[in-house]
Amino acid sequence: MVTVSDELRVRSQPRVSEDSIKYDPVLPLGTELLVLDGPVIGSGYTWYKVDPVAFAGLTGPGYGWVAMAGKDGEQWIALADSEPADVSLAKADVPRAAADPAAGIRMAASVNSFGLDLHRGLLADEALGLSDSNVVFSPTSIAIALAMARAGAKGDTAAEMDAVLRSESWDELASGVNALESAVTSRNATWQDGEGKRS
Repeated sequence: MVTVSDELRVRSQPRVSEDSIKYDPVLPLGTELLVLDGPVIGSGYTWYKVDPVAFAGLTGPGYGWVAMAGKDGEQWIALADSEPADVSLAKADVPRAAADPAAGIRMAASVNSFGLDLHRGLLADEALGLSDSNVVFSPTSIAIALAMARAGAKGDTAAEMDAVLRSESWDELASGVNALESAVTSRNATWQDGEGKRS
């Protein structure tokens, strides 16, 4: 994102109110912004939490909330026309490891166990207030995301992630996730209801 209006105000909260501190100085036209959160609607504006890139001197923590546009529709921030020059894509160009069906079956059982424990935990957490609610989530998606993070984990963190994902080691987890994800993506398809609508 980038500022497309001059003198853009950064605030501590996504709203116009006394408790939303105005940070100084205002951002000049063309300031590159790293989006940290949002969008959030408040005080009639759409807000994004941003960290101004290569802009020094902003009071407060150095980041805050900016409104996307004025109430008249005039844009204050927009997508940058191009990627920053110092950003490049790192991508491996190697064939995927062959999937072991037995490892996939073991991983599916681990994901089911993980999912049931997570579901019980969500319902039992009084702070969330979900005990009388329907709760929907994808334990497979969560487990695959955690497994990607586990690839770089070491020591106690790695051991804790293995325990949560019901795995004895990284090799077992990697083989299982590879097989499970391969099986799930191979079943990707569209479905048509009685009215001819596809999903």
